[in-house]
Amino acid sequence: MKNSILKSSLSIVLILFTTLAFSQKKETRDVTGFNSVGLSIHADLYLSQGSSYKVEIEASEEDLAKIETIVKNGHLKIKSNKNNARIKDVKIWVTTPDINGIYMSGSGLIMAETPITSDEMEIRISGSGKIKIEELKGGECDVSISGSGDVYLGGTAREVGLSISGSGSMHAADLRVNECDVRLSGSGGCEVDATEELNVSISGSGKVIYYSRPQVDASISGSGKVRKGDK
Repeated sequence: MKNSILKSSLSIVLILFTTLAFSQKKETRDVTGFNSVGLSIHADLYLSQGSSYKVEIEASEEDLAKIETIVKNGHLKIKSNKNNARIKDVKIWVTTPDINGIYMSGSGLIMAETPITSDEMEIRISGSGKIKIEELKGGECDVSISGSGDVYLGGTAREVGLSISGSGSMHAADLRVNECDVRLSGSGGCEVDATEELNVSISGSGKVIYYSRPQVDASISGSGKVRKGDK
């Protein structure tokens, strides 16, 4: 009987200890003066354009100690301070008045929670991550995907340049642009809504689906395809 009670008590203590050790905590980082964001840990990052700077991180206490937030030359870099550190269940909220660059290395997610206005926007993915901006109000937008990452864009832009190396995809059927240049190397694909000009270069089995009625200039080496889609 005493052994049973002792075992039960030890189990309860162990459960409480484990719960406390891995419970999520939210921490505000004192960083300002950035207009681009780079994420190189596995995390969900929620990006907002607002009147002030703010960076909040929600993670276990152990993981919070591993995450660095550094601003250098206007660029906010969020990374681990340990090589091959296992970080999981991390959420990050970033607010900045201006944003002209979003960069991801790895398998995380960056999602805009507000409309994003930028005269010049640069988006880069290296790996299998995802970047989503439902309402972009832009001038020029340059997108580069290396690997199997995905970029989802909506809104409007004057010019868009897209380069995919690998099997990545850009989903931009809801992004209305005047001119679009697409370069695919590998099996990647994209959907674009170009109203005036669409220039495409494909090396491999990539696929481009376009909407509206742009003037199309396509160069294809391999089994790639360019076709008009229906919304």
